[in-house]
Amino acid sequence: MKRLVISLAAVTLLFLSLALLWLFAVPKLTLSRINARSVTVNRLNSVLENEISEGKEPEASVAELLTLHEAQMPDEIKFLSGKNTEGSVFSASGGGGNMICPVHKDEEIIGFAVYTYSDPLKHISDVLVLSVLAFCWLAATVFLIFIYINILKPFVRLSEYPERIAKMPDTDKLPETRNRRFGKFIWSMNMLRDVLINERNRSERLEGQRRTLLASVAHGVKTPVTNIRLYAEAIKTGLYSENGSDNAALAEKIDRNAEKIQSLVKELIETSASAASSYTPEITSFYISEMAKIISGEYTERMNISHIPFAVECRSEHIMNSDLYGLVRIVSQLIENAVKYGNGEGIKVSIESDPDGVCISVRNKGELLPEEELLFIFDSFRRGSNSHDVEGSGIGLFTARTIASALGGSVAARRLEDSGEMEFTVYIPD
Repeated sequence: MKRLVISLAAVTLLFLSLALLWLFAVPKLTLSRINARSVTVNRLNSVLENEISEGKEPEASVAELLTLHEAQMPDEIKFLSGKNTEGSVFSASGGGGNMICPVHKDEEIIGFAVYTYSDPLKHISDVLVLSVLAFCWLAATVFLIFIYINILKPFVRLSEYPERIAKMPDTDKLPETRNRRFGKFIWSMNMLRDVLINERNRSERLEGQRRTLLASVAHGVKTPVTNIRLYAEAIKTGLYSENGSDNAALAEKIDRNAEKIQSLVKELIETSASAASSYTPEITSFYISEMAKIISGEYTERMNISHIPFAVECRSEHIMNSDLYGLVRIVSQLIENAVKYGNGEGIKVSIESDPDGVCISVRNKGELLPEEELLFIFDSFRRGSNSHDVEGSGIGLFTARTIASALGGSVAARRLEDSGEMEFTVYIPD
């Protein structure tokens, strides 16, 4: 952006200089030359009249005038007798290069002297205009060539890459370049390729684990369910009705089989939660104001459309070493929950720093959760009592806590009864 401003300022200054030259310098120079020519012509015309008054022929006097060495001498002098004014002798030619003066003898006009000058200023102005046009043409040509070589040609090559990595994630990376315009884009596309490959490998690994788990659960549940059905059939037919102790033993067997099923279901839930929330941080250095800018850019327009008052406050330029997009993902999850469970009266995000870390809070107005639920809403598949008729899986806050834990931080919730708000706070040590 800075280079663009400098370039535009230089071009503007150049054209402003040319405009001032055309409007002021050229007319001033033209006027000075006309005044100098007028002085010379008046002097020459006075000499011509004196010589004619002394009896010399006008043609001979004109010939003598041409031998003089005066400043601003005309290129040609003609005498036109007043007795012969046919033709267009009084018409100016050469862009006003003729100066016509009457010639007197005995206080009577006997003819006219035509002093002809070439007009170099006209040529100078023509050269100036053509130079400006040539410069504009050259600048436009260079600019178009530059655009083609540095933007259009690389972009055509890059425009095919997203489709390639979508269909073939294992495709080769784009060659790195130091091009200021596309270097970061190429680096980002290569990062996207790596992320897609990792996600595909992770999905394949999770799919394998899921199938193994399902097969294990199916196999493990089969035997207890069969036993329970047999024991239930025995109770139904009264097989052990004659002996009460046998019924107690049968109930104990049913309980043990039910416990096995419960253990398998718990393992299935824990595995699903772990797969849904696994996260590997990518630590970088960044200004926390950059995080505020990303969050504001993502949600401001959406909140305006939904007519929800939304504000992001960050008064610090603190630099922290953490996972920028991991933190954005946490805050995004908290904002999404604020939209779903809030009453639409306002959402406020505050980002503050202290010597030990960064604190991010998200507040929203709406139904307050009971105090006893605040410790459990971050567990997997657990939802608050205000989640009735609201879609959700109960995994969002669990994911947010998992990411915060991976960054060495924590997430907490509290009720603000005075303002009728729920506040979710993320603290990440630096």
